[in-house]
Amino acid sequence: MYRYFLLCLILVTSHVYSQETVANKTITIWEGWHYSTPLSGGGYKVKKTENYRVVRFDVRFNANCDYDLGDNDQNDWNKLMKLSPTSLGGGKRHSNRLGWRYNLYTEKIELAMLLHLNHPVIGNDVTKKYWFPFYSIDHFSSSDDYNSFLEGELIFDDALMVTTVEEKSVIMKEQFFTTVYKTGVKRNAYFGGNETAPQEMSFRVENIKVDFPPSRFIQSDEKHFFRCRFYDDEILSYYGEDQIVASSHHPNSHPEESFFVVEPGSDLILMSNNEIVLGPGFHAKAGSNFHAKIGPCSDIEVSNFPTVLCHGDNFNVNITHTSYYKLQVFLPYLSSPLFESQGSINGNTLNIDLPNDLPMPRLYNFRLVLDGPCDRSDELYEVLLYSCGSPEDARLYAPQTDSTLVLLLDQPLTIYPNPTHQNIQVVGTELGEYTLYDLLGKPLIRGLKEQKQIDLNLSDLPNGIY
Repeated sequence: MYRYFLLCLILVTSHVYSQETVANKTITIWEGWHYSTPLSGGGYKVKKTENYRVVRFDVRFNANCDYDLGDNDQNDWNKLMKLSPTSLGGGKRHSNRLGWRYNLYTEKIELAMLLHLNHPVIGNDVTKKYWFPFYSIDHFSSSDDYNSFLEGELIFDDALMVTTVEEKSVIMKEQFFTTVYKTGVKRNAYFGGNETAPQEMSFRVENIKVDFPPSRFIQSDEKHFFRCRFYDDEILSYYGEDQIVASSHHPNSHPEESFFVVEPGSDLILMSNNEIVLGPGFHAKAGSNFHAKIGPCSDIEVSNFPTVLCHGDNFNVNITHTSYYKLQVFLPYLSSPLFESQGSINGNTLNIDLPNDLPMPRLYNFRLVLDGPCDRSDELYEVLLYSCGSPEDARLYAPQTDSTLVLLLDQPLTIYPNPTHQNIQVVGTELGEYTLYDLLGKPLIRGLKEQKQIDLNLSDLPNGIY
């Protein structure tokens, strides 16, 4: 009896998130102006259609950014870069910008998270503005060539706002609005407050990248959770090498009230190698799952991933440290999963009951996404799912010299992967001669099967059906 299999090229594709790079530029605010203009390096827009947005950039404050207004307006926050909706008036209503101002007494530039949330398009409503100072720059050289670049990141989402500079992050997390906005980036600067720029000021902005939608934001050693609420069914984890402060407080923040609320049904892990501070506004409600752990955080590693499973077996893999998972099981030619499971991993073993109604024997793609406090893994594996007969007749065997799992059972032959683009494996207890034919009946490959599994290299054959 001849055994035919389809020979074709398998293309495994994964979603590639869009990224756009914006040109390096020196942004200038002219004396007597509030805004930078396209003629002075500002005004560049990147418009996108997805909801979740990130812009990363390196910024250098040039020496002409030390100013003296001579009044209380010295304490007003100026703005640099802008992440906001592109709808009419959307940038005035909602935005995430890097706030900055020059402190005459300390001779430092102070940086802050600066947000507009549900702010009216016309007028000035301070109750809809939020800021949290968290970083300062020492007095800089009079020569711009010697001033250092700072790495910054802004995130804008309907339920997450993050501002990061170097190793420090400020996080606000609430359901700010329910509208899904088309969001864009503006490379620009604004001076004031009330007063215009008393002198020409300039900033060098480089390595500007607009990206979406990452599942996690840039890693930082110090994380300040300013006003945060974690909701039912959310599974999240955060790591700060030096410090995590839940319900962080700053005397010059607006508003001064800070909170960190873990709602029932949410699952949250905070990890730090040094310190976790739970501020006065911290509240983990009954029915929530909250963990605070002191210790190092390592990259996620997966071991003992099976290549063959008996139908009805549990799926088991070992994980290096506790994380959250999402498993999707696909047929290679389908885009929608036949099975999906997600949740948290207790300990270092992921154990999932696979459904008994998956078609077999089949070669499946298993996509395993693991999300830990300091790492994320997204890998695609090929797994043969096969009917093993009664449980006492089926077992999995792992050779000592190879991590590949071989199925040992008294069953007819199975050929996989099918379709293939290079090699196939013939598995089964049947032994004897074999022949591979093309559709015209021409014999192409002959051999002798003397063991339960053999590998055949078909890379020299043209695409077709055999």
